[in-house]
Amino acid sequence: MGRKQPENLVMVLTGATSGIGRATALRFAREGGRLVLAARSLRDLQEVAALCQKRGGSVHVVQADVAREEEVRRLAEEAVRRFGRIDVWVNNAAVIAFGNFMAIPPEDFRRVIEVNLFGYIYGARQAIRQFRQQGYGTLINIASVAGVVGQPFAAPYSISKFGVRGLSNSLEQELKAEEHIKVCTILPSTVDTPIYEHGANYTGKKIQPPVAVTSAREVAKAIIRVSKNPEKRVYVGSSTTLMRLGRLVIPEFFDKLTYYMTIIREFEEDGVPRSAGNLYRPSPESASISGGWMKKKRKRKKILQTLVGSALLVGLSCYLRKKIT
Repeated sequence: MGRKQPENLVMVLTGATSGIGRATALRFAREGGRLVLAARSLRDLQEVAALCQKRGGSVHVVQADVAREEEVRRLAEEAVRRFGRIDVWVNNAAVIAFGNFMAIPPEDFRRVIEVNLFGYIYGARQAIRQFRQQGYGTLINIASVAGVVGQPFAAPYSISKFGVRGLSNSLEQELKAEEHIKVCTILPSTVDTPIYEHGANYTGKKIQPPVAVTSAREVAKAIIRVSKNPEKRVYVGSSTTLMRLGRLVIPEFFDKLTYYMTIIREFEEDGVPRSAGNLYRPSPESASISGGWMKKKRKRKKILQTLVGSALLVGLSCYLRKKIT
């Protein structure tokens, strides 16, 4: 298969109404791409579609909950009916539940896994089926650095993202003989999206990102690049290298640092009621690219990155000194 230009690609994109999905849809439309957008809120889908069309994209919307296999099947069928093929399938829809492991209700735990992992499994099955019929295609799974190093007080999300990495790795191995079907994984660091305000919350406190955030538009750029030129794994965000290195080389120190950074930075004022957030129904207020964290944290971003980086470097130095002696 020869290289395809962005204006020729047909992309199916889940979780298209907010955060990374919304940013990707708008950027892909600006490059003339053909889009099939999926999310739970039809109103928000229609809003994003109108914005994409203004930017020159050809758009079809499908209201779907990716945790329901029959709805993902319908999404694939409508994509092929509308555009005749699927060049790129982006598994992006995700939800989160914050709280102590014992505090998060089992049904919420299950819901996060159903959306974030089974939703990707259902999407991958439909995508690969279509790719085999047409002889090519690119599957892009949006994972997270939380699926590499873990994330305290968000166990369901972290578990699901570890699972996404396992899904991608297994598919890469299974599809080795089918050279024109590519599997790519995007692993962002903490991203500036509305997820922190609208996710399920059982901490009793207001949530904010624990470390400096990456723009959702940066992740969108990586997705568009990979859709044109597939890469197996792409990390997005300045902190990903340090986090991976820290967890690999000095795991005990890294885990302590992560715990205290989360306690100090992620949890704000008390008195926030327990809530399932947008796990079971979409929040209209969450239909935006940004959660506003880039603006709030811009002044402190470099300082925080320096502190975290310095702490990791100190831990690494202590580890190496211990090894040498």
